Order: sequence, then structure tokens, then C-alpha cells
Amino acid sequence: MAFDPQPSPPPPPPTITTTTSIYHNMSELGFPPTDYRPLFSRRHLEHQSLSDIRIALTEEERRTFNDMKTAIRDRTFFPHAVAVRCAGGWVRDKLLAIDSADIDLAIDSMTGVQFAQCLQRYFACVKHAPFKLGKIEENPSKSKHLETATFKIGALEFDAANLRTETYACDSRVPVVEIGTAQQDAMRRDLTINALFYNLSSDAGDAGDACVVVEDWTQCGLRDLVDGIARTPLDALQTYRDDPLRVLRNIRHAITKLGFRLHADIIAAAQHEQVQSDLRCKVSRERFAIEVEKMLHGDNVWIAFQCLVRLRLAPILFAMPTSMNGDGDNEMEIEMESVPSGFDARTVWPECGALAETVTRVVMAEADLTHQKKSDTDADVDEEKKCNDGNGHHRRSLWQCLDATNKSRARQLQKELLFAAFTYPFHGIRCRRRRATISMTSYFVLHSMPGLGKKLADVANAYHAGVADMIALLRRLKKKKNDDDPITHEEMSLAVGKFLLQCKQRWRLAMQLVKSVCVVCERGDEDGTITAESVDGIQQWIETKSELLECWTWKPLINGRELLHTYAAHGLAQDARIGRLLQFIAEERLKKPSTTLQELHPKIIAW
Repeated sequence: MAFDPQPSPPPPPPTITTTTSIYHNMSELGFPPTDYRPLFSRRHLEHQSLSDIRIALTEEERRTFNDMKTAIRDRTFFPHAVAVRCAGGWVRDKLLAIDSADIDLAIDSMTGVQFAQCLQRYFACVKHAPFKLGKIEENPSKSKHLETATFKIGALEFDAANLRTETYACDSRVPVVEIGTAQQDAMRRDLTINALFYNLSSDAGDAGDACVVVEDWTQCGLRDLVDGIARTPLDALQTYRDDPLRVLRNIRHAITKLGFRLHADIIAAAQHEQVQSDLRCKVSRERFAIEVEKMLHGDNVWIAFQCLVRLRLAPILFAMPTSMNGDGDNEMEIEMESVPSGFDARTVWPECGALAETVTRVVMAEADLTHQKKSDTDADVDEEKKCNDGNGHHRRSLWQCLDATNKSRARQLQKELLFAAFTYPFHGIRCRRRRATISMTSYFVLHSMPGLGKKLADVANAYHAGVADMIALLRRLKKKKNDDDPITHEEMSLAVGKFLLQCKQRWRLAMQLVKSVCVVCERGDEDGTITAESVDGIQQWIETKSELLECWTWKPLINGRELLHTYAAHGLAQDARIGRLLQFIAEERLKKPSTTLQELHPKIIAW
């Protein structure tokens, strides 16, 4: 029997129109691109009517849920009737045939902690099974608006809380929480696809029945799941006025986790001036960092970043310091002397988005080319099988092209590369507060989004410096190609060595970023732009002829103490000259990697 919620929820809200909206749907945003599709197959849902869609339980899920049903019917442990629903992400993932062991429970007539305590007594007395109960305290600053019980049964982990409704004050995104109904709980959620329930109290799913009915109180969740649409259950504008962080969460969830398209109401509401003002005022910058961090680890990152740019959200997240008059402790000023000519903070953002897109496409194209050259493709097919595009085709994500053996490292490399690409247009700008100076990229992670971490800024700064140095070398090579005074082998080796020392083991990815910068940012001159072929040529030279690979791991030919002991008789003293001399020796070695200390002895004496 099909689920028929009573009473019926209100009809979907009308499309929002505001005078400040520029885009009204993803097509107008320039999306979806031809290669943007849902990350998980929905074909098994497309051929069913919505009323026939069921959740297929595993044997362990069926057994565990049956134990719960038996427990809540036992008045010794549960004196009053209680309805228990599986909610949110687990229901959505099960419908998409994604394995999930983390289950949220929504309880109707008691708190989550009370429910878990009753269940714990049942398991101890009847099942004689261990049942470890934990508790997550209410913490609005971390979006934990309700006390939650946590427990584990077998391999399944549960979070239990009561059904609730939320109301918001105009000046805060922290809601007032009250006990609510299933419909109220569904309508308060961020997306319709996350508002689906499986009611354990229903008869379906009992012993022998491995498929259970889905409750869709919004009357849009199942259809949106089948269609690949991200939509808010209530009016999107009001949803974001209540909690503007949901703008970022919805973009991240829809695009980088599922590959779904944003509904027109979300796109219109995200551009509303008041929503963007609320985002600045109501949401902490630490929360911005959490959302951006999760985006950078997901799929379709460049598409999410392009949405941030085109919806005018990027300048809010990557806030630049504002020059101020006075002597306030928080003042930051921008030194404009080092900024490239033509830099405009109002127009730089499309360039940032284009770089994230281009480097993604460059790296994936290179990986596809390498893939085609392999004679044995069975292993590659296995690696790609998780990225079904919804139409039976396999496609890889960027992180899968970076490290096929270590998923965690691959996602970290993706995070670093895309953050470096997106922030590259700012690499020449430095911020100054009193006597301290930092790069704009460091300002982003330390002040605009504190929590992203100084290490991320350090890696991005190394990418930026290395890319800028390599582009300068390529320009020199291009300019001197037809000159009577071409660049020497030693000059070439020194410049490449400095680039490798900047980027270290990430140097090949830095070369892909060089290509992307040349496509997006380089305007060219009378000699024309730097071509991909010239970048490939120098990369081949590095790998086959330079003798500089792994130069960042070289042990110094001599240390400072040895240097002072050896050359004290020649007038060397323990002063700043030692550091400069060590730098000189290192650079001479980069010019000629096979050189020895004995060969450098005359040069050191002359120095």
C-alpha cells in the first residue's frame, strides 16, 4: 500500500523572483556542463512508479530493525507506544543503492536519550547483548540543536533524537526547538531528498519482508531523487533567511556529494541581497571553513566553485581585508605595489572559477590519455566502477586521477590543487598588519575562513611561487628562442631546480596548473601565449635530461659547521656569509647536479 501522508502538506512554493537575481536556473548559470551527471545510478528507480519504490534491507538491517520493533511493542520496557523512523541520509542512500551503516532515528513520543535507555534495558534483559550508550550534548554553535543518543548494534551505528519543529528569530540562525510531528520534522529539513523516512512501526518490513515503504511527507522527495533535483521542502528564500548556512550546505550536498542539479528556487534565493547579508552576519567564518573543506574533498568541486562565483557567494567566503583608517587592533591593509596591473577585486572571481575548472579538465585529460595507453585495463575499470554517471557509463572524479591506491591522499591532493588554482589570481598580493605581512592566500585561511589550516596556505603558496617561476622561465625560453643569446643549460637547470624545490613531489601537478594559468590568465604579447606543447616539452626535459628529480631530498654537500672549519683559514667567519655561501653552493649544484665539493672548491675560494 502506498504511503499517504495525512494531512497533505502545502503545495510547493512558487518560484522566487527578486530584483537582484541574475540567474534563474542552472542553464543560465552555464550549467550543467555536458559531463555533469548524478554520481550514482538511479535507473532502478526510474522504471518504477513512486508508490512502488521501496528500500531493500540487508539481512543485518532487517534483523536489527525487527529486534527494535519487538522491543518497542514490549510494554515492560516501553510503557507507551512509540513510533521510530529512520530518517535523512540513510534513507536517501539506501534508495540510491549506496551502502550506509550510519542511521539517524527520529522518535515521536520521547527523547532520543529516553528511547536509547529503554532499548538498552531490553537488550540487557532479553537479548543479553552488550549495548553501549553515548550522548551528544546540545551544541548550537556546531549545529547540534538537540541532545542526541548514540549507540551501536552489530555493525550499525545509530543517532537517536525526537521529531521536532524549528522556529527562528530574525537575528540568529540558532532555532528554537520543540517536539514536532513527522510532517513538521520533514518540512524543517534542508532538502526534500533528505526528508524521507522509513517507519519501523509500520507492518512492512517484518520478518520475511526485506523491502520497506518510504514515507515522503514533502510529496517531492522521491520525485526529486529520481529526477536528480535538489530542492528545499519549504520556501527557499525563507529557509535561507532562517539559516543562511544552508545555502552553502545545499550547494555542497547537491553538487559535490550527489551530482544533482539545483532547483530554480535555490538559485534565485541564493542571489537575494538579504540572504547574502545574513550569510555575512549570522554565520561564523569557522563554519564557512567547514563547508569549503568538505567541498574540496568531494566530487565536482570546480562546478561547486563556479556556482559560488556566479551566485556571488565567493567574495563572502574568500573575504579580502578592507583598508581602514585609525588604529584598531584588527586592521589589515593591502599593499598594492606587488599586485599585477589590471587586477580588479570585482572581476577576479570568474578567473578563479575558470582556473579550478581548467586544471580539473587538464589533469583528467592527462589521466585519460595515460589510461588509453595501458594494455591491461581491468584494474582501471574496477577503480572507476563507483563513479557511475546514472546512465550506465563510468567516469572518474579528479581525486581518482591523482592517486589510485590511496583514497585519503588522493582527496587531500585534490583539495590542495583546487584551492591553489582557485586562489592563484591573488598570489601577487600581500596583506600587512603593522609590521607583519602575509600572502592573500594565507589571509583567506587564517582570517576569512579560519580552520582551513596554515598548512593548506603553505602548500598553495608553494604552488603559486612555483607556477609563477615556471611561467617566467617559459617566457624567457620563448623570448630567447630566436635570439643570438639563448638561455644556457646552467640557467635552465637552476630555474627548474628552484621550481622543483618549491613544489617538491607535487611538481607534476604544478605543471598542470601552469598549463591552466597559461590558458586562463596569460594574455600574451607580441610573441604570443605560452603553449601546452612548450609546457610538455620542459616537463619531458625535467624527467629525462635534467638530473634534478628528487632534488628536494638531496643531502647538502656540506653543512655550516663543516664549511666554517674548512674555510676559516680563507677568512670565513661565523656570520651571515655562511648562510649566503651555503645558498651559493646549493645553487651551483642545481646548475650542475653531478658536481662535487672538490669541483666547487675554487669557486668557494673565489666567492
